[in-house]
Amino acid sequence: MVLSRRLFIKQTLSLSSGALLLGCSKKGEAIPGYDGSDNILDERFNAKISLQVPSILFIGDSITDAGRNKDILEPNQTEGLGEGFVKAISADVLSNVKYKNLLFYNRGVSGNTTSDLRKRWEADCISLKPSIVNILIGINDLRYNFSPVQFYNNYWNILFLTKSKLPQTKVVICEPFLLPNIANYTSLQSNFTEYRKAIRSLVKEYQAVFIPYYQDFLNASKNTAPEKLLIDGFHPSNDGISLLATSWQQFIQ
Repeated sequence: MVLSRRLFIKQTLSLSSGALLLGCSKKGEAIPGYDGSDNILDERFNAKISLQVPSILFIGDSITDAGRNKDILEPNQTEGLGEGFVKAISADVLSNVKYKNLLFYNRGVSGNTTSDLRKRWEADCISLKPSIVNILIGINDLRYNFSPVQFYNNYWNILFLTKSKLPQTKVVICEPFLLPNIANYTSLQSNFTEYRKAIRSLVKEYQAVFIPYYQDFLNASKNTAPEKLLIDGFHPSNDGISLLATSWQQFIQ
């Protein structure tokens, strides 16, 4: 992790109170640490996920939530894992005897943005002290017209707090995704491209594992109708869930 941004840290984070503060970047102002070049979209990241650990937390929005029972907070409980890719991944992984003791937690909340995630990060991530935290967030930021600056700053603060309080926790950053059947697809494209650059900048700075879900869905849509993968352009169908789980497991070392 790059630690040369101390001035920016002071402006964005107050660890003494445990509160996260929004970065002070203004519209059109350069974002510290953000690589806005188109070249970053072509970079490939080779970090892998080691599951020889006690626990893994999946956190994000409705795609992670997938209808989970929020009264069930214990790990590895089917209803508590939802009906989406978390359940699919956990079923596959736990069927392997060498991972039989791995604890899976789901803390996805439907409708969440990066701002919502920041507000509940202490309760839903830091307090669990996971060995791995898997983050999939961003499509609601995009739909609600969060600027790339807001998206980047929120995400950066989440990652900084994680590394500050849980330095041994490995971060997995999942790329948000959409397909042309989403409402207002054309108008979303400009910000979505900047979101993708922002996420890659964060992957580099925090040495995270990166799951390139957007590219995976884009490739799959060349041979499959978009609505058969993402029913409304961003919520996965059963085929989409299978793609999410399969793509994720390709990064297990």
